[in-house]
Formats: sequence, C-alpha cells, structure tokens
Amino acid sequence: MSAATGARVVLRIRTGLEAADLGFAIARSWWRPLAATWLALVFPVGCVIVWLLRDEPAWSIALLWWLRPAFARVPLHVLSQELFGEKSSIAATARALPRLLGSGLFTSLVTRRLAVSRTFLQPVLQLEGLRGRAR
Repeated sequence: MSAATGARVVLRIRTGLEAADLGFAIARSWWRPLAATWLALVFPVGCVIVWLLRDEPAWSIALLWWLRPAFARVPLHVLSQELFGEKSSIAATARALPRLLGSGLFTSLVTRRLAVSRTFLQPVLQLEGLRGRAR
C-alpha cells in the first residue's frame, strides 16, 4: 500500500505492458465485487434492452454497443474504490450511479463515441473530474 495516497498498489508511471498486466492483476484480485455489481446493475439493463428489442436484434446490439461507455462506468467505479482501500458494495455503487452517469456521459455517448481516446480519457474524466486543459 502506498502511504501517501492510501492506494493498494504502488502508484508510478508504467509502460503499456506493465499497465495492462496491473489491470489484469487488479481485475483478478477484485473479481467478486466487480462481477457482483456488474450482474446487479448493468446486466439487468442489458437484458431489458434485449427483451424490449427482441424483434429487432440488430437494434438491440447497436444500442448495447452505443451504451458501452455508460456500462463501463460501473466496473471503473468499483475498481477505483477497491484500489484505494474502500470496500465496494452493490448498494454503494447504486447510490453513486447518478454521479457516475452525470460526469461526461453525454460527451462519451455522442461526441467521443467513435474516438479511440475515449477509453483512455474516461478514467480521467470519471475519477479525477478534470475538464478542459487540465484533462
């Protein structure tokens, strides 16, 4: 644990491969809260979309793809909580949903949906709350 930040990993600049390896290690370590919150909060929404558009499977797939930036906010929140030593729960994540869905979601869904950088900018936008030049 890093004493200065309370993080459960050493925070330092990493190469791309080291960062990917750390990401996989983190997901393996905290797979239970990650899977539980995803199954409780994201999976039902996906099922409802598929059920509502069951006669139009192409539209349901397109809508699920388009909403991926919204769905990705839940696991990112869970992993960030666990990374900094806070136990994540389904209830706490559900309470955080309005804040998670309000922080740059519109731009992620509309203006940056096809941008390659969206995946890299989402943690900065969601977790750090940076805007403009600071981002």
